[in-house]
Parts: sequence; C-alpha cells; structure tokens
Amino acid sequence: MRTVRILPLALIVLLALAELAVPIWAERAGVTTWHPGHIAERYGLFTIIVLGESILSTTLGIQSAAQEGGFGGELLEISAGAFLIVLSMWWLYFDRNADDMLTSLRVAFVWGLRPP
Repeated sequence: MRTVRILPLALIVLLALAELAVPIWAERAGVTTWHPGHIAERYGLFTIIVLGESILSTTLGIQSAAQEGGFGGELLEISAGAFLIVLSMWWLYFDRNADDMLTSLRVAFVWGLRPP
C-alpha cells in the first residue's frame, strides 16, 4: 500500500529531473546561438506579467473586502503596503542590467533558475 503512494512522487521527481536535464542534453550536440539581451528581455517581460497579475489579484481582494465591510483605514494600509511590495519587487528585479551579467550559457542557465 505504501509503494502505491511513493510511486507517483518518484515519477514526478524523475520527470522534473528529466525536464531540467533537457537543455543540458540538447547542448551536447552543438552549442546553441543565443543573445544575452533577448534572454534578459524575455525574463523581464515575464516578470512584468507576474507583477501585473499580483496587482490585479490585490485589487480584486481589496474590492471584495471593501464590499464586505467598507473601505476603512486598515484596508487602506494593507492595500498601500501590498502596492509598495510590488513596486519594490519591480525595482529590485530591474535595478541591474541583466545583459552584462549573462556572460556565458552556463551563467544564463543559473541566472534563469534563480528566484527574482
């Protein structure tokens, strides 16, 4: 009975490792040409989308809370704090130019795996 529960977890771990190994395995045949500016731009656009969704979900939460109990001082403080957190994440992510940091393909892979 216990092996039935462990099997799906082991399969998920195996497939996740295979997914992470695909770029490394694909590079063995030949080096892929890449441009650091393009990689940084793609990650930057993805970050903008994620931060926009964060603002949208915060706005919907504030709207729901305002409909339930009115728009009070505590809700204003929470909404201002949430907005400042998103703006801080934006600033931290785009503070440095990533083109200069992406000096090799190995560095680009590590940079792409790091949290924003």
